[in-house]
Amino acid sequence: MLRELLRTLPNVVSLSRLAMAGWFLATDDALTRALLVAAAAASDALDGWIARVAGVTSRAGALIDPLADRTFAILAVSALLFDGVLTTVQYFILLARDIMTMVGFLVARIMPTLRDVPFRARPLGKGVTVLQFFSLFVALARPAWAGPFVYLTGLAALASIVDYTMGLVRARRAVLAAQRGGTLVVAVAVLATPSLGAGQAASRVWPEWRVAVGSSAIAEVGGGASLPVGAYVRLGALAGAGPVRVGEAWPMAVRAEVSGRFSPDPFGQQRWAPYATGGAQLRCRRSAACEPALLTRIGIEGPLVRGRWRPALELGLGGGAHVAVGWRRSWYGRR
Repeated sequence: MLRELLRTLPNVVSLSRLAMAGWFLATDDALTRALLVAAAAASDALDGWIARVAGVTSRAGALIDPLADRTFAILAVSALLFDGVLTTVQYFILLARDIMTMVGFLVARIMPTLRDVPFRARPLGKGVTVLQFFSLFVALARPAWAGPFVYLTGLAALASIVDYTMGLVRARRAVLAAQRGGTLVVAVAVLATPSLGAGQAASRVWPEWRVAVGSSAIAEVGGGASLPVGAYVRLGALAGAGPVRVGEAWPMAVRAEVSGRFSPDPFGQQRWAPYATGGAQLRCRRSAACEPALLTRIGIEGPLVRGRWRPALELGLGGGAHVAVGWRRSWYGRR
């Protein structure tokens, strides 16, 4: 019992940062936001400490921890940009490491010689995360002092990008050496059958339902579907309706979106699978012009429910900040 509790506790601490990110978006009080940044930084240190001391590290934790970090950082930095606390240059400096890490991840999954290379946390990367949190705290507590810390974070991010790049280069050399020895051919042969079965499942249409709450709409309900575009990307369309805030009034509005969703776990092999979404939306109200907006989300899919449906939790921006809960039809059915 105690072992199971200790195994779950680090993941609960990590997931708390998703709730903190939602709270950060929901409030505009600088002190509350600064305290949330401090709490998120403390939870980032605490979950790793608990996992190491209790000896309960897991693959799920290795996915959830960086996902929670990146979610909080991206949403917090984006909110401060929209509020004018950070400039556009500072925004991209603070998120440079995250943007380049995502690019590197995509490149690694596209290149055959890097597909089996694991992405692991590196000391420089963790240092950038600490500086990100500290820069956010300073930007909220003492905005005039934020500049030097932002640029220090940028220098650390540059060093981290170089470090990650060199790590990928070394990993690619190791994989090429393994190919010459024939070991990679054996591994591919062993894994070929389950991969083909998963690929057939991934080719189907996935219907989904979604309920969202946010700064611009309350209890929007919608549905849609997605189609595969390669193994890791699904192109989807969704429509929804709900009341939106216009001054003191809440008129009904309809919304349509087209988006692409990237998932590093396209075949449902993990019980908890992170993903990122980007696209565009159009919201229309009666007797008013339709309002277009770009949208971006980060989310996580949970285990299968009743054998076929997977729940999903999303945090995002696009026509206002929002939190959404969704259910997607899954064709795997293995768990």
